[in-house]
Amino acid sequence: MMNSIAQSTDKLELINFYHEMAQISANISQVLNEDGVTIEQIRILQTLKRYKGINNSKIAQVLKTSTAASSNKLRKLEDQGYISKQYGKQDDRRIVDIAVSPAGESIYRRFEQACGTYIKSITESDKKISMPELMQLFEMTNRLARSIRTTEIE
Repeated sequence: MMNSIAQSTDKLELINFYHEMAQISANISQVLNEDGVTIEQIRILQTLKRYKGINNSKIAQVLKTSTAASSNKLRKLEDQGYISKQYGKQDDRRIVDIAVSPAGESIYRRFEQACGTYIKSITESDKKISMPELMQLFEMTNRLARSIRTTEIE
């Protein structure tokens, strides 16, 4: 009986955490929608900022996606003006360098600021959460949401 109560309490805490994270996610999604970007695009910008000189296949590895999917996402970011690609010689269309553009830097900074604001409001402290930690929280929240949907509180 006591074990069942402890499990229910743990599940309630997880549900409360999930709801807090869902609110953060909704607020951050609003910022992303205003700027016309997705969380995946932010992850790509983050990856490009962290690993200078990274190529498409390495981006795909970091994002755990296919090179074709990564290439499509990079093309969209380039069309939006958030990244720039430098190519080889005129008759060689291989990409030599992929970099975050000033517009991409601006979008990324706005995202970081929004994340910091919402995280600070939830934690009610000055504790800083890094962007990789925030991305992990989003991924954990999504996994948690799936598990909550399949588990009922006893």
